[in-house]
Amino acid sequence: MNDIRILHLEDSPRDAELVRELLSGIVSSERIDLASNEQEFVSFLKGGDYNLILADYQLPGFDAHAALRFAKKFRPDLPFIVVSGAIGEEKAVEILIQGATDYVLKDRLCKLPLAIERALDEVRVHEARRQAEAEKNTLLRELYHRTINNMQLISSLLNLYGNETDDKYLKGIFRDMVSRINSMSLVQKELYESKNLTKVDMGAYLTDLLEQISLYYGIAGRRISISARSDEIFLRVETAIPIGLIVNDLVVNSIRHAFEGRTEGSIRVELSATEGGGFRLSVIDDGIGVPADFSIPSCGRMGLTSVTTLARDQLGGVIEYSSGDGFRITIDFKTL
Repeated sequence: MNDIRILHLEDSPRDAELVRELLSGIVSSERIDLASNEQEFVSFLKGGDYNLILADYQLPGFDAHAALRFAKKFRPDLPFIVVSGAIGEEKAVEILIQGATDYVLKDRLCKLPLAIERALDEVRVHEARRQAEAEKNTLLRELYHRTINNMQLISSLLNLYGNETDDKYLKGIFRDMVSRINSMSLVQKELYESKNLTKVDMGAYLTDLLEQISLYYGIAGRRISISARSDEIFLRVETAIPIGLIVNDLVVNSIRHAFEGRTEGSIRVELSATEGGGFRLSVIDDGIGVPADFSIPSCGRMGLTSVTTLARDQLGGVIEYSSGDGFRITIDFKTL
């Protein structure tokens, strides 16, 4: 620890000298800067590269609480140890709650070296964790970036195969496969571009997903409005991806079938939190609706069949649907 630098706030030359002598085995005296008032303390704090602050509890016109506020403002990561006479348990607890690392009584000054070592060890552990977290985030970003690139390659190949066939049915299958891949790729993109690398902002994701679907299926000239509304919800990747696939398939199904014989319409996607920690996903259109005897398993539409599988197997959700002035499907689920 001989290379550490300490800022010592103390107005008693005698007490300051006692601290220097006590710490002579771990830090040389020239690496301890002594401040005896607020002006000197702030000046040293702004200009020095310190590893630790020692502070008397009470000085004329200045105290450890004010010093701690300055330390948190300019060097929030710096350990702050109060070295003082008897201050009482209540005051000691108060300064610790405000962010001090430790406190040592002057009549037990022999404990100071151990308190310093413990405080610096905590800093090293925190820094190691921070560095490990930064390295993990870098690896995650690289993984997301590679995943996005791989998905884009797959989408390009499927588009190529779709363009090479004259079979409209096959073209539709290739097109839908690309749309599903794009919905998954968008999850990775949202994570790659966000500060939170583990959870997806579902409001932003659903808005971007619907815009992507609108562009891909070319509905700009059809006067079909598509909108998303979401509570402030952040979900892990393993939940966000099946939700994206479900929304993709339901919206595409509405685009294709809900507005036959009509020149305009609307599709809404809603995601909300429910009581008990659950969530509700709804996709609603104001189209022609479905027959009274409609059921998803027997409808023969692959997209709707996959919705049932994803909702049940991936989300553990319960599906309900109704038709009147349009078609509404609701999925209640818990997070994974």
